[in-house]
Amino acid sequence: MARDLLRSRGYHVIRTAGSDSLPDLVAWQPQEHLLLVRAKRPRTPLLTAEIAERYEQDLAALRRIPLPFRASVQLWTWTERGGWRFFDVLRGGICELKER
Repeated sequence: MARDLLRSRGYHVIRTAGSDSLPDLVAWQPQEHLLLVRAKRPRTPLLTAEIAERYEQDLAALRRIPLPFRASVQLWTWTERGGWRFFDVLRGGICELKER
């Protein structure tokens, strides 16, 4: 679903191999920035602090990825009741993006 959403927004997307790969998706737009996405599907909607705690190891691994200029890393979550939520993965934590 995340791959399809990115494609609908004009991104070229590659899905990485294996369930343990970080990130899950590598996406880019011509002449734009590179986006690395880790997608998760919790059973119920979570508060931002709960997401940061539950996915602490994933977030730490994502922060260790050396990024080129104009690249970003995001964590996306999707639940039946809450839909998509998008977070920038920053050195000091995560920041929810209101619109994507």
